[in-house]
Amino acid sequence: MSQHTIKHLHYEITLGWDAALGTYFASVIDFSEEEYPIIWMGTTLSEYPEPGVFLDVLTEKLIEAEISDVTIPFTGKLLADERDAERVTFSKKAPEIQRLVAHKKDGGFYPYGQNSWISEGLFRLAQTTDLSWVIEGIISYQESHGFSQDPYLRHLQFWKLNSCLEDNSVTLSCDNDRYMSEETYQAAYIHFSDRSFPLQKLTICCAPRKKGYYIYLSQEH
Repeated sequence: MSQHTIKHLHYEITLGWDAALGTYFASVIDFSEEEYPIIWMGTTLSEYPEPGVFLDVLTEKLIEAEISDVTIPFTGKLLADERDAERVTFSKKAPEIQRLVAHKKDGGFYPYGQNSWISEGLFRLAQTTDLSWVIEGIISYQESHGFSQDPYLRHLQFWKLNSCLEDNSVTLSCDNDRYMSEETYQAAYIHFSDRSFPLQKLTICCAPRKKGYYIYLSQEH
């Protein structure tokens, strides 16, 4: 995966090529208001395979978000060269990763283990940073702590990850399904003293279903 970051005022624009999904991607975060992207492109297979179209759509979305005074300092040729190089690199990836992409399930989710599925956005994020311990922690709580049977957790859960760079620690907490209850309560709070995570905050949703658990980023909800 190739990735570039542009910082403009209180915005952070990230764009690049995702070889696994075969698309250019971009996200824009407004750090003055939200913790998740206000623009999110390139989350489905082959959504933006050509650099020219991708840059045009990104420019339109920036204008719609009233961020028209920023310049994207990348040409279509540069992005195309990076795409071609990443395709070669991805072809040498571990067979497990390539099989995961090849066996994408209906609805935009990838199989994770025997009875769980993760979204395209979460899959892409997991390619750039280790998220296995977070995903497996969420899955383990479903049965070991009875989350899948709790009337306020069995439909939808909000897992919040907060990292502290100062002491290299991470906390992972779970809130109940606030759509099913007038009150919000914290169902789990886990502190990791030996973990680090590149993002300061991240919210992941888990939706238990009969055949397993669907896990995805909150902005995909």
